[in-house]
Amino acid sequence: MRVGDVVIATGAHTDSAMNDARIPGALWRGRGLPPGPGRLGGVPAGGGRRGAGGAVHTGTIVSRDHFYLTPQGQTEQLAAYGVLAVEMEAAALYGVAAQTGRRALAVLTVSDHLLDHREDMDPAQRETRFAGALRLATAAALR
Repeated sequence: MRVGDVVIATGAHTDSAMNDARIPGALWRGRGLPPGPGRLGGVPAGGGRRGAGGAVHTGTIVSRDHFYLTPQGQTEQLAAYGVLAVEMEAAALYGVAAQTGRRALAVLTVSDHLLDHREDMDPAQRETRFAGALRLATAAALR
């Protein structure tokens, strides 16, 4: 995973209680099947293929309440389980979509690398380097 790559989230683990109110007692926090896009009807293909702006990866992510407060060793352990990225909203978005019978998809651009900060995007890049994710999200929405 590199800065500039795109991640299509097929599910989102979370440390948040945002989805617990929807189904009391349900295990939405990293156990079992995480909330996902549901009735999406065809997610654009990923598989790490490289294109303009970076590779496209498809898989699970983790939504955290505190993006930069990470228990020691957790990032490496999540990566070992195949979790591709960290962000803050997708699990709640997927929970709302499931509750209301809607479609949702989190398409993300990697702007910071949690283990190697040498290539993290600066503020100007954050305003201009999200075109690949936007194209994929638009294509998925129009299906």
